Amino acid sequence: MKELVNTSRYLLKEGFLPIHIVGETGNIDHNTHAAAFKKSVAGIKYYIFLIDANKEYKGIYNFLLQKNVSGKDNVVVGVFFGEQTEELSAFTQVDFDAEAPIADVRWIANTKDKTIKTHPNTPTRVQGTEEAVRLGLNANEDGSLEASSFREIYSSREKESIKSKKVYLTYIIIAINAVMLLITGFFPTTEKLLACGALCGENVSDGEVYRLVTHVFLHSGLLHFAANSIGLYILGTRAEMFFGRVKYVLYYLFTGVLAGATSLAFSAPGTVSVGASGAICGIMGALFVFSLVKRVTVRGLDSFALALYVAVSLASGFLTEHVDNFAHFGGFISGAVIELIVRKVRDK
Repeated sequence: MKELVNTSRYLLKEGFLPIHIVGETGNIDHNTHAAAFKKSVAGIKYYIFLIDANKEYKGIYNFLLQKNVSGKDNVVVGVFFGEQTEELSAFTQVDFDAEAPIADVRWIANTKDKTIKTHPNTPTRVQGTEEAVRLGLNANEDGSLEASSFREIYSSREKESIKSKKVYLTYIIIAINAVMLLITGFFPTTEKLLACGALCGENVSDGEVYRLVTHVFLHSGLLHFAANSIGLYILGTRAEMFFGRVKYVLYYLFTGVLAGATSLAFSAPGTVSVGASGAICGIMGALFVFSLVKRVTVRGLDSFALALYVAVSLASGFLTEHVDNFAHFGGFISGAVIELIVRKVRDK
């Protein structure tokens, strides 16, 4: 049925991959009895079973369950397409148990009135599946999904989000940092860093507010520079690609300033601060919100991976001397909040 085919198309765009198709061919078409999809997020495996309720849906559901799902931390959403009957309603009335190895969720996608029927004790939202089903029920698109097109459709959501295919601003920023490292020396003194624009509360109080920007391009040594260059390469190139160059550089500078301001507010008087890490954490926060809201991976990094990245950064900061965790925290929060505000304004 076309509703099952169209929902499959939207699930692919939500990042789900087909793992099992029950039908006459390997394609998803009007003769498909069922299609199973999978996506892993934060260690939890999400399985979506789209099943034609006009077929032997009970046997198909149990078959897909046995063939594809094992272990723990599984969420299985069975979506049954057809008209609501007493028998189908009874089959879908299961209580959701989040602690069970297989958390069972069953919905009826009513093809007559184009609505989703759920049991009172069942989640109504699971990783964008509800939106995919709603769109699939109401889509007028006809035709089939060829197996060869699965990967292309799956990747289209990320491709649609890319603003700049070629990145070079990140490399320019790294080059500027490298030049400043050469100027200050590989192992600069505090006096040398202050002379070149390091951040210090006393200087800012005297009107040298430019230090909120300049400190982002200075580093305390070769290892500090190398670590931040790696972070910039991993996160900066992705931000430049998905945000576009103008938005990226504005985010980088603005979150760097806010990270520095956070450091000034909470660090001990006289503390001297340098480094790009506050701005990098700002980019990380913005990418985290972007990935979370749009439900896309950012070149292999999802919102969970980005959150884990910043958690490790903060944890390592507490275990290492001379790391400005206030700047890291301020950068991440400011980047996340700014991206949230931008998204809300854009959606209005």
